Amino acid sequence: MNKITFRYLQPSEEEILPQLFRILHSNMTRIAPAGCNYEEDEKLWLNYILTALRGRSLNILLMYAGEELAGYCQYSIDGDIVQVDEVEIRPEYQRTMVFYRFCLFMMDELPRKVRFFTSYVRKDNQNSISIHESLEMERIGENRSGTSWQYRGEIEKAAARFRR
Repeated sequence: MNKITFRYLQPSEEEILPQLFRILHSNMTRIAPAGCNYEEDEKLWLNYILTALRGRSLNILLMYAGEELAGYCQYSIDGDIVQVDEVEIRPEYQRTMVFYRFCLFMMDELPRKVRFFTSYVRKDNQNSISIHESLEMERIGENRSGTSWQYRGEIEKAAARFRR
């Protein structure tokens, strides 16, 4: 496998966003197909992402395997909590070292004040549920529509797990 590297998306790098949406879309059509129009979904997603990036309320970490974009993570920090909105890895890089290296990188990257992380996982996404449970994250609720579980975990517990 190629060397795994990371870098943050800059607000001026809008040309990369369609690639990120393709990764998201390819994963969602396998996990939770909604049957929505690709172009309409992309337009809504791009508008949301651009607004959040320009307002600096969202961080997007790009994951590379060599020169190839392998995935991304979008998250925000509020006090001592990091809210992970998406961790999307291209199908051919799933179940490889990309996710593991990403987790190690994030453990060192987050500000020291961050003690917890939260995320939502679709109830029918067994792979993500298994990952959350292996990180000793606790199921603390669900989203308003009832389609996803909300999880909360301690950064130190997750860090200890990845540094074994």
